[in-house]
Amino acid sequence: MLPAEILVPNSHIQLKLIQPADKAFFMSLFGDKEIMKFIHFFQDPEQMAAFFDDLCDYTAYSEKSQINYVISDDQQQVGIVGLVLKANDTYESGTVLAQDYQGKGLTNVIRKKVYTVLFNDCHADRIISRCNIENQAANKINSRFGMRLAQVVDEPEKNRQMNIWSLDKVGFAKLAKTF
Repeated sequence: MLPAEILVPNSHIQLKLIQPADKAFFMSLFGDKEIMKFIHFFQDPEQMAAFFDDLCDYTAYSEKSQINYVISDDQQQVGIVGLVLKANDTYESGTVLAQDYQGKGLTNVIRKKVYTVLFNDCHADRIISRCNIENQAANKINSRFGMRLAQVVDEPEKNRQMNIWSLDKVGFAKLAKTF
């Protein structure tokens, strides 16, 4: 089971399970058209609000296959990390940062800690990261982090193609030696 809080060593960064009090931040982040231009996630605010409310339902926390964390830097909310347990001990991971925090290396700092928890504590076999083929920044982050491009998937209903990046536990073990 994933922990309720993840602290990033040697930094002011912490990840805590998303809570109802985080709704305004979530709505602002996922309502930002510039941030969402490659994600195409929500169609309207009501859909976004309903999705958020579902994320905060921890009545069956130990059985949840999707967990979301709010990323804070010195108590300032800066983004969201989403983790989804897929089949066969594979997790999908995604990070969305507020514009002021993009391009500063924060995604890799967070990934190092989150992936360490997933591989070491949750016994993940693989972690995947999906990103729009047109999102050059996200694709570069995945490549530089040591993930390999495993697949390109067409999503005609959303008028996009998605790159599926993958990192297995052997690849992570080699990568972790450089942390």
